[in-house]
Amino acid sequence: MNLIEVQFLDLRKKYQYLYKRNNQTSTIIAGTILFDYNNIKDKYDIEIDISTNYPKMIPSVCETKGKISKDWHHNGKYFCLETQFRVWEIFRKQETLLNFVDGLVVPYLASYSYFKKTGDSSKEHAHGDRGVLDDYKKCFNIKDDLLAFKLLKILAERAYRGHISCPCGSGEKLRKCHGKCIQTIILDDRFKNYDFMQDYIDIEKQLKVDNIISDPSEYTTKMF
Repeated sequence: MNLIEVQFLDLRKKYQYLYKRNNQTSTIIAGTILFDYNNIKDKYDIEIDISTNYPKMIPSVCETKGKISKDWHHNGKYFCLETQFRVWEIFRKQETLLNFVDGLVVPYLASYSYFKKTGDSSKEHAHGDRGVLDDYKKCFNIKDDLLAFKLLKILAERAYRGHISCPCGSGEKLRKCHGKCIQTIILDDRFKNYDFMQDYIDIEKQLKVDNIISDPSEYTTKMF
């Protein structure tokens, strides 16, 4: 059996109302998923599209019965499960279909069920460029948008130099300050092929729109 078949059998042990079919270019897992997540119980009919490049390419998911509003975190037909950074952080930790469903799909569905029941979206994690920036602020344990952006520049350029002053303005050397967070990400195999530069470029645009960057030339992306 190939990898997808093995992982599908494991997925079916927990989500028994799913079935699998093969297309020329992908494998489709579809059916009803029932869950109890943080005391939120619900069910949805979903379809998971798995590329032949799996697990290098992360699966895409959509709902098939129109239960979820299209303005709720979608990217075209498919769910926008999380920011790309968070998707990689969660899926690359354990590249299995069960982890994908448990760690990304079910939390997405549960968040929508909670919203529909309560009308409260305040706990919902931001998506898009703002959500990506929030992820890095959390990762760096920093609240300031611009300081997080400066730290991200080191990741984007893959140019860690522990002896420089930390961009956060603490007065400490980078290695004794936020360098520990940056090194943890750099050395994490999950992010070996992650495009931090794209995140940097997208956040740069967002900060310009928000007028947080007053002199764009100071933070011009170093492309190489």
